[in-house]
Amino acid sequence: MTKIHFLKKVFRLVSVIALIICLFSFIVFSFASQIAYAATPQSYAENSNDNYTAPVFTDSDYEYVRKNLLTGEETFYNLEERMNMTANENGRANTASYNPGLPEVTMPSLYENSLIPKSIVGSDDRIRVNNTTSYPYSAVCQLSITFPSGNTFVGTAWMYWDNIAITAGHCVFDSGEGGWATSIVVRPGANGSTNPFGTANAQSLDAPVKWTNNENAGFDYGIIVLDSDIGNTTGWFGSHYGSGLKGKSITITGYPGEYYRQMWTMSGTVKRTTTNKVFYDIDTTGGQSGSPVYWYSGATYGYQAIAIHAYGVSFLTTNSGTRITSSVFEHLASYRV
Repeated sequence: MTKIHFLKKVFRLVSVIALIICLFSFIVFSFASQIAYAATPQSYAENSNDNYTAPVFTDSDYEYVRKNLLTGEETFYNLEERMNMTANENGRANTASYNPGLPEVTMPSLYENSLIPKSIVGSDDRIRVNNTTSYPYSAVCQLSITFPSGNTFVGTAWMYWDNIAITAGHCVFDSGEGGWATSIVVRPGANGSTNPFGTANAQSLDAPVKWTNNENAGFDYGIIVLDSDIGNTTGWFGSHYGSGLKGKSITITGYPGEYYRQMWTMSGTVKRTTTNKVFYDIDTTGGQSGSPVYWYSGATYGYQAIAIHAYGVSFLTTNSGTRITSSVFEHLASYRV
């Protein structure tokens, strides 16, 4: 009887351990799924399409890929090494913003000087921007994105040059929706049904190969080349890379999916950083993917983005964006020609 009793106790212990392992696996799976879902812009459609074929080209020697929406051609390429890693010491880690309300300001040269789940940290402290025509809000864009699946999503981007907008990588390429977006309509300063600066359309899209091949979250950013120089009217952001970001004051401005083409903004601080990510205590929801994570850097460089917002998890205390590292900075700046 003692042996049977002992075996029963062992069986119960093993059962409890197995139950704990299953529960832990379920939590981990749910956590991973929530991160991925939170990264997707707010959808206007409810259907999904899994008929995606991965690209045949997988040559890791190339860093970036450009998709021409007019011809359908994909071009893989690398950037020439144009700046030293110590560029931050001589001021080349910055590109300046452009405020169209200050036309006399001399601009520095290129390398001179979803709704569910909501990613709300505590209470929702975002504020609606009513005057979207004032800079820098004029340079923040609402996106309507259509993928090969036929589904249309909303997202956010920010002007970086006269015909260049920056956004999250999953706003230009999503394997679950068929790959590259087939069309993107860009509305700078959109305010409900009003488009004060008109609209522009994507002509070509650009993203790191590490995003298009593997959807690596550390490389979740994209570049949109527009069919007009709308940025000359809206103005644009600059960009910055460097160390010592923790504790810095930053702002995120974008278009939450639950508010129809309304611009909302909130300021906070950088809580921590990793090599490719910036974490902050700013509220965001689906649709704000691609928003600029920025600060004001004074009269010389103006409003500069340090990251591109991309991720949020409701039960954590920080949301995160793709960090503008030296390589991201160089990639973006290569379009300022």
